[in-house]
Amino acid sequence: MSLVERISKDLIQALKQKDSERALVLRSIKATLKNLEIEKRIKIPDDALTLTALQKEAKKRKEAMTLYEQAQRHDLAKKESSELTIIETYLPKQLSEQELQEIIQKIITESSEKNFGHLMKATMSHVKGRVDGKLVQTVLKKMLEAK
Repeated sequence: MSLVERISKDLIQALKQKDSERALVLRSIKATLKNLEIEKRIKIPDDALTLTALQKEAKKRKEAMTLYEQAQRHDLAKKESSELTIIETYLPKQLSEQELQEIIQKIITESSEKNFGHLMKATMSHVKGRVDGKLVQTVLKKMLEAK
């Protein structure tokens, strides 16, 4: 079952269970996917495109949550947090910083490259979708500065 089908099934289930918050988030995701279909002129987005769209939605929620916390709007931050939790159920398990360091160390030793750009590109190709790019950037910079 593709990710799009799973989201559709879960939306129907949320509607049947009268889980309005989950239904609202899933409708938002479906709308994002529909816009993606129109933009890319494809019938149904594959799982890779769907994951990219979900990651963008998760990132939006994280940024909004941070802004709401800074503005002392804890009610809205909590809402964004619960939406983020729902979205994260469809994303692959995120790598920990320790796992990321191990992957980066392996890439550095294999390539013997010291150029940040090349290492960043190689790392992102290995961990795409499983970790935020900013985290990769900070960990990679720390590791290169340590050497």
